[in-house]
Amino acid sequence: MKNKKKWIITGVILLIGAMTTVGVARSLEENIFEVEIVNPKMEPLATEVMVPGTLLVKDEQIIYHSPDKGHVYELLVEEGEIVEKGTALMKYKSDSLLLQKEQHVLTVEASNLRLSQIKNQENNLNIQRANLKKQKDDLEKKEAELKKEIGKEEALAMLEVEKQQIKAEERHILTQQQQFEYERKLIDLEIKQQKLQKRLLDSNEEQLTVISNIDGKVIIANDTVETAYLESSPMILHIVNTEGFIVNGNLSEYNSLVVKEGQHVKIQSDAIHDEEWEGTVSHVAYSPITSEISVQYPITVEINSENIHQLRPGLQMILQIKTDERKSMVIPLAAILQESGMNYVFVVEENLAYKREVELGIVYGDNIEVVSGLSVDEKVIKEPMLTLNEGMEVIVLD
Repeated sequence: MKNKKKWIITGVILLIGAMTTVGVARSLEENIFEVEIVNPKMEPLATEVMVPGTLLVKDEQIIYHSPDKGHVYELLVEEGEIVEKGTALMKYKSDSLLLQKEQHVLTVEASNLRLSQIKNQENNLNIQRANLKKQKDDLEKKEAELKKEIGKEEALAMLEVEKQQIKAEERHILTQQQQFEYERKLIDLEIKQQKLQKRLLDSNEEQLTVISNIDGKVIIANDTVETAYLESSPMILHIVNTEGFIVNGNLSEYNSLVVKEGQHVKIQSDAIHDEEWEGTVSHVAYSPITSEISVQYPITVEINSENIHQLRPGLQMILQIKTDERKSMVIPLAAILQESGMNYVFVVEENLAYKREVELGIVYGDNIEVVSGLSVDEKVIKEPMLTLNEGMEVIVLD
C-alpha cells in the first residue's frame, strides 16, 4: 500500500512539474530569481472510504404463518395502524386447545363434586360420632346406676353387649374417617395437577397470540392467506419503525481494517439531490462474505440525522466514512520537486534557496501533507523553477 501511495504522489508531482512553466518568478539577473513563498499550515485532514449501500429501516418485524400454531387466525390490527411494543397483533384459533380447555373444565367440576361429596360424608360422620358419644355417656350413667342396684359384676354382664356394639361403631367411624382422608388427599393431588394443566393451557393460548416487538406502523396485514394448502410460510404482517434508518454495505479486505465502529459517516443519495445525512458506523462484521471473485465484509451505518422524512427503504446510498481525522502540516503540491526518488522542497534562508527533503502523506485538494522535514515557521518556495539550485540567491516577492 505504501508503494502504491508513493507512485500516486510521484505521478501527481510529475504532472504538476510538466504543466508548470519556469515559474511565476522571472530572472532579474543570470543567477537571481524572484520567488513567492508560503509557510506550512496546520490544517485538519481526513482520510475517507467511499462505500455504496442500501437503505433499510432500523427496526422491523415480519410475521410469517406458523403451521404448528394452526391454520386459522384472526388479525387484531389493520394495515396503516400505528402500534406500540406489546400490542396484540393476531391470534391463531386452535380447535384442539379449545377441546382441551373444555375437558379441563369438566375435570375440575368432577373433582369439586367429589370434594363436596366427601365433605358431606365427613359431616354425617361427625354427626354419627356425636351420637355415639351420647350413647356412650348414657351407657356409663346406666352402668353406674346398675352397680348400685345389682352390683358391679351383674351390671357389667348386663351391659356387655351394648359396650361391644359401641366399640364396633367406633371402629367403623374410624375406618370411614381414614377412608375420607385418603380420598381427600387424592382429590388435593388432582386439584394441583389441574392447576398445572391450567397454567400449561394458558401458556399455550398465550403462544397463539402474536405480540408486537417494536413501536411502528403496520404496512402489510394479510388476512386472506390460504394457509392450509401452502407448503411455504407466507407473510401475514409487516411492521416497520419509520423513525430510524440504517444503511448496509460491504467493505473490501483493506477497508475492513481501517473502518471501525463509531466512525463518522456522511451519507448521500443520487435519488435525493442536495441532501446529506450524518451517520455512525454501528457494526463491522468479523467474518466476510466470500465468493469466487471477492471477499467482502458487511458494514452497518446508523443514520443520526432528523431530516429523514424523504427516505424510503431500498434507496441506494453513498457512504463517505472518515477513517482518520487529524491536524497535519500541509503545503501546496506545486512546491514539491523530485530527484532520484526523493521528495524535496526549497526553503529560503537569508535570501538563499536550500533543498529540504520531506516525507509526504496524503494529497488534499491542491495541497499535500508533510509528515516530516519542515516546521511551520519556515519559508517554502511556492513554485520552484526547475533551474533553481542549492544555494542560489533569490528575491522574495511581497
